[in-house]
Amino acid sequence: MNYVGFATWFSIGAAVLCVPYLRRKCPDMERPIKVHLAFPIIYLIMTLVITLLPMIQQPVETAIGLAMIATAVPVYFIFIKWTTKPAWIKNFTLEGTNWLQRLLVVVPPDKED
Repeated sequence: MNYVGFATWFSIGAAVLCVPYLRRKCPDMERPIKVHLAFPIIYLIMTLVITLLPMIQQPVETAIGLAMIATAVPVYFIFIKWTTKPAWIKNFTLEGTNWLQRLLVVVPPDKED
C-alpha cells in the first residue's frame, strides 16, 4: 500500500469512527441512514488492520500519508475556525464556495412561493 492508499483508509476510518461516537454522545440526533452498530465496529477493526500493517512495514510511506492529512489542519484553522479573519479572506471563502457550488451543480434550486 502506498501513502495515498494509507491516507485514504485512515481518513475513511476516521469518518466511520464518528458513527459510534455520535450514537453515544447524541442518541436523539436525526440520522438519514441507520445501521446496526456492529457494521461500523467491524469496519473499524478491518481498517485498523489495513492501516497498522503498512505502518509497521513501510513507516516512511505512512508518515508521508499522515503528513498529507496534516496539511488540512492549517487550512481548517484559517478558513473555518478563525472567527476574526480579515474581510478579504471571508469574501474569498464565500465567493469560492459559491463558484464551486455552481460549477459542481450542488446549489439547491430556488423555492417557488
